[in-house]
Amino acid sequence: MKPILFNTEMVQAILEGRKTVTRRIIKGLPQDVKCIGWLTDSGNAKSYGTVAFDVNGNRKYFKLPYLIGDILYVRETFVTHRNDVFYKADNEWLKLKNLGISFKWKPSIHMPKEAARLFLRITDVRIERLQDITEEQAMQEGIEKMSTPNISGVGETFIQGFGELWNSTIKKSELDKYGWHANPYVFVYRFNVISKAEAMKESEEE
Repeated sequence: MKPILFNTEMVQAILEGRKTVTRRIIKGLPQDVKCIGWLTDSGNAKSYGTVAFDVNGNRKYFKLPYLIGDILYVRETFVTHRNDVFYKADNEWLKLKNLGISFKWKPSIHMPKEAARLFLRITDVRIERLQDITEEQAMQEGIEKMSTPNISGVGETFIQGFGELWNSTIKKSELDKYGWHANPYVFVYRFNVISKAEAMKESEEE
């Protein structure tokens, strides 16, 4: 079972059923490339889940981090107190605050599988340019409308909100390569939320 990170806003969107898709950067690609397509040689197990790109006349291959059917556990910002786990994405942690208990949030990257409460099954994957996203797809990313037209230039749209959220997750030093205006290739994953019991059972059967 592999981990996947989401920020607090997106965890809330998953919990509310508003987010069923996530886009992830394909790092290491120059901007002027063309996606050739998937490797489909079923006789070679190593090629399964591999996509090819044309880079200046040469092929470059990338293995997908997640494949259809994979079970993932969500890493989110959290804190532990005694034997309990509290998550920043909901209000349960207010119990600690109301009791006068001081605590410090732990970054999502440090969350162990045992502390996870959200589990996802990948149901579809595709590759596209970041700006290929539609209004409907931006809604499926869990986005709410934004009103500042500094990304898409067309005012209040779900794409506008997605563009702003996307840029907020990219390091400033990498915005020219992976930001909204760079329009990089991305992996697009669709997922379903499943129970922890179901995730653990399937993980044991692998």
